[in-house]
Amino acid sequence: MNKEYYDELAIYYRLIYPDWDASVQRQAKVLNGIILEHQTRQPITLLDAACGIGTQCIGFAELGYQVAASD
Repeated sequence: MNKEYYDELAIYYRLIYPDWDASVQRQAKVLNGIILEHQTRQPITLLDAACGIGTQCIGFAELGYQVAASD
């Protein structure tokens, strides 16, 4: 996939996630809890190897994770 592919899909994101910000925050909160059960060292670096439209990697970055993402 390339940038142009996701740019074309961007107009439909609102249909997938009616409240984009809430979806990003909700997913990050849930996954952050799981990660912190197993990893307590900071900073935490994550690789999102199938990031899609970025819902999870954006949330992790907002929580202070060091994130590398690719699709």
